[in-house]
Amino acid sequence: TTTTPLQQLFALNSEWMMVQAEHFHRRVAQSASDDAERIDQAYLWLLGRQPTAQEKQRLLNYLSSRTSHRGDSREVVWLELLHSLLCLNEVM
Repeated sequence: TTTTPLQQLFALNSEWMMVQAEHFHRRVAQSASDDAERIDQAYLWLLGRQPTAQEKQRLLNYLSSRTSHRGDSREVVWLELLHSLLCLNEVM
């Protein structure tokens, strides 16, 4: 769900948003040693709250499936995950 279609197109396709995701990735990567803690920290910084159990499990499943089944690097998968979190209406 978006406020306007153009908002989501900008968020998904903007080089500026990708750069923000890269900066955020560096910050999150340094904040904790495991994926669950990093997800908690990302939610806290972005949304001012902890993820629900369902949100956290979905993100952990995403991280696991992308790295084990497709062989994508952890960094690429984390960048995509954080980029998608930055695009949430709750953030905007």
